[in-house]
Amino acid sequence: MIDSDMISDFVEESRELLDSTEEFFLELEKNPDAEKINTLFRAVHTIKGTSGFLGLENIGKLSHTMENIMAKIRDGSMKPDAIIIDALLQGNDLLKDMIRNVSESDQKDISGIVRIMTDILENKKPASSSTQEKPEKKIPEENKTLQRDNQFPKEQSSMDVPEELLDEFIFEAGKYLTNLEEIIDNWDIHNAITQESLLSGLHALNALKSSAEFIGLGHISLIAEFGESLLQEINRENSLFIAYNNYLFMIKDKMQTYLDNINEADQEDARSFIQIIREAISGDSQGNIKKNEHKVASGDTVNKNENALKSEMEINDSIRIHLSIVDRLMRLAGELVLIRNQQLISFQNINSGSREIVQRLDGVTSEIQETIMKTRLQPIGNIVNKFPRFIRELNKKLEKKIEMEITGAEVELDRTIIESLAAPLTHLIRNSADHGIELPQERIRAGKRETGLISIFAYHEGGLIHIKITDDGRGMNLQKIKQKAIESGIVNENELAVWSENEIINLVMRPGFSTAEKVSDVSGRGVGMDVVKSSIERLNGSIEIKSMENVGSEILIKLPLTLAIIPSLIVISGDYRYAIPQVNLEELVTIGQNATSRVETTQDQEVFRLRDFLLPVVRLDELLGSPEPMNRETKMDILMKYALHREKETRNLAVLVAGNKKYGMIIDQVLGTEEIVVKPMHNALKHLKVYSGATILGDGKIALILDAEGIGNHYGVNYNVKMKEKEYINENSINESVLIFRYGEKEQFGLSLHLISRIKEISAHDIQKVGNDEYVHFDNKSNKIIRLDSYLPIDPIVATEYYYIILFKHINKPAGIIISELIDIRDIAIILDEVSYKKDGVLGTSIINDKITIFPDIYRVMELAEPEWFSQKEKKYLYADKKALVVDDSSIFRSMISKYLREEKFLVTTATDGKDALQKWKTGKFDLIISDLEMPVMDGFGWIAEVRNLKDGKDIPAIALSSLNKEDIIEKAKSAGFDRYEIKIEREHFIQTVYSVMEEFYG
Repeated sequence: MIDSDMISDFVEESRELLDSTEEFFLELEKNPDAEKINTLFRAVHTIKGTSGFLGLENIGKLSHTMENIMAKIRDGSMKPDAIIIDALLQGNDLLKDMIRNVSESDQKDISGIVRIMTDILENKKPASSSTQEKPEKKIPEENKTLQRDNQFPKEQSSMDVPEELLDEFIFEAGKYLTNLEEIIDNWDIHNAITQESLLSGLHALNALKSSAEFIGLGHISLIAEFGESLLQEINRENSLFIAYNNYLFMIKDKMQTYLDNINEADQEDARSFIQIIREAISGDSQGNIKKNEHKVASGDTVNKNENALKSEMEINDSIRIHLSIVDRLMRLAGELVLIRNQQLISFQNINSGSREIVQRLDGVTSEIQETIMKTRLQPIGNIVNKFPRFIRELNKKLEKKIEMEITGAEVELDRTIIESLAAPLTHLIRNSADHGIELPQERIRAGKRETGLISIFAYHEGGLIHIKITDDGRGMNLQKIKQKAIESGIVNENELAVWSENEIINLVMRPGFSTAEKVSDVSGRGVGMDVVKSSIERLNGSIEIKSMENVGSEILIKLPLTLAIIPSLIVISGDYRYAIPQVNLEELVTIGQNATSRVETTQDQEVFRLRDFLLPVVRLDELLGSPEPMNRETKMDILMKYALHREKETRNLAVLVAGNKKYGMIIDQVLGTEEIVVKPMHNALKHLKVYSGATILGDGKIALILDAEGIGNHYGVNYNVKMKEKEYINENSINESVLIFRYGEKEQFGLSLHLISRIKEISAHDIQKVGNDEYVHFDNKSNKIIRLDSYLPIDPIVATEYYYIILFKHINKPAGIIISELIDIRDIAIILDEVSYKKDGVLGTSIINDKITIFPDIYRVMELAEPEWFSQKEKKYLYADKKALVVDDSSIFRSMISKYLREEKFLVTTATDGKDALQKWKTGKFDLIISDLEMPVMDGFGWIAEVRNLKDGKDIPAIALSSLNKEDIIEKAKSAGFDRYEIKIEREHFIQTVYSVMEEFYG
């Protein structure tokens, strides 16, 4: 008799499966999406398999027929038109009705809908749903085995079955046979049976029968059905297992033989085998089992068996608990963890007696949490131990010799993760066997042993589970990957030229990417690795691929132990808390004023040089202030915003792993680590992909859980940033943040980011003419457009649909220059050539990317464009031939300041920093000092203090220049010895200050 608990479980599971099927069937008619098809197929397959061994014939028959239709839709041989969807929806409704009243399901008339579906499968015009089948003749249970002898399933050559489906069947059948063998062995050892093991055996044989029948392997289906009938007889009379045990072993071995020789279908052999077993059991050809053969010879044996069964029941130390109870325990453990965390936070504010209680609460909570988690843990061997058999079958198919080595099969994971890992691991093993391991003759020619090795190694490290899959095969062909990537349009040759080997290898995880030359049943369809990556990342894990040509490949998967309670880093941005799962956190780095730990800019992306790796940078506070995904204009604003201030304070940078990529996230403050209980995001917020959930912290505050990959996508991280070695910031080079742009067809231009306040994209259609002037309206202002070719001898601007307008600091008029193309933002050392291209309105030129780059004097261009904006005082050159020392680490600003002073007839000497300035001071006498404050080697504060200590340096006027307009900086500069403080750099005001301070000192 079937356990009522199993019936309840089946009803509950089936209801869950059928809840979403109707919606999916309807969507299937509009969009036959592969994922929905697979979901539907799995749903009806599960219902069919379970109902079969529970003896629910109508549910099994209907779901089996629906499964056959879904299989045809899945392999593309049938299109889900309106007629098919109607039939499936009718079947779906009928399944729901039967499952609602499962005890009466076999009395339900399903003949009409089954006939319709059968006609669809046979490409006939569907019969009316009212068509009634003749009632089947009832056959006594004891005679069913004999009747089945002549009802062989239609045999189909395995050569006609899709190879992928055949592989799946062989693999699954192997599992069922292994399970059956363990059950029979256990009966033999204990000389007793249990109801649970009997039902498990029935389930294995029923599933094997259904699967074999579905793909047309009638000889296997027939023997499985015969074995099932023997188990059903044992179910009716338990003592029969003593007589049937050896026959069950023979049935299992026969099916194993068929699986080992899958291409040799032989129904006659199956029929003969069954007849031999039947005659051995019954003693005659009618199949009637002689009851006296199953009677036990003596009372001692009966007592022995009863005692064995009682003994087994007494020593059985396990009980069955419904999964919902375990899940509820996990949720309660999570709540207890939150309470524990709250108590720990208030630990310092309570008396000593209460502290001991809190410490005990902490210990007990941790132990409860760990114990409950163990109820959900399963050894990873449950999935990896199937692979040796899988490799054995692939050896035949691929004509290779491959061994499988497994280490760490006892490592345990949450059952939810285990269930989700089976498919991706199977794909990775198949890839290693097909793409990685060479044919025996190839391996011998390469100096390897002819048998290849695939290894799986599972282990704990850093609070995570690591699963490493390696092979000693041919590795990945980088040239082939590059070629395929270019052909597919994923990247171009110029991009690939600067990519690292690891970045190229990871192209295989792009959707649709495949280097296989032909499609086979094993691989080459261009699907799989992207799905593997997505599956791993859905589990809050990461996957990384390494490969060396002709040596082999290594795939490392990192996963959390559980998805319910995860260790996290708690950080603060503004007034809010956020949690970063430790599975995504690689390390924390301090960044600040030191030149080797500064954030720099290259290729429109802020970067941080972490050892030998150039790490893209994301700013958490900027990300949280951008509700829409960031575009080029948004990122330009961020780059310019931090160009002057990014190295002025010490901050934290978290190195995050997003799949196989890394980036750095700048955060305001690190609060500490904490075990958090993951809560799902509210439905109204699920569209925010930068968050993966929420949690309640120990102090009762809510923290959102950050999604590493979602953040990278939202921020638009450029993971392929490159910088020439000479451009890296170091103690011996002076780098400047420079905007590189194009105006006309030929010339390339550069501007210091220190001069720019904003860059905005504008449409050519938005430009309006007023007389001879052009304007564009934004921010409630009409901004005047200035064209460089009107004032400099350069090519006219390139005509395009969109332009950029650049607005500048310290120009209080609504005006900016228009440009045609943004090329890059770079942190590079600039040396301006002020001689080769000497024009009014040009500071000089420099070589960037092997191209002459013109640096316009933007304030002079503005003067030329709008002279009335600037006061036109008569130049008297009151301090002509006075000697000025200009000290600035920026070549651009040194040139600009020097030019302004030379126009006033000053004699100018320049220095690159305080140390260089002291050397220049010793070689000449100066009347004026103009100095930057922030410089390497020796800053402006230090060097002016040195000057003021010199006898000839006490009465020299000194003006400090800086981009910072802060009271504390101004006071510090004046205390160090400067007489005036100027913001970089408004030309007219700067000259006025120079004359003012000179008059103060010299009259």
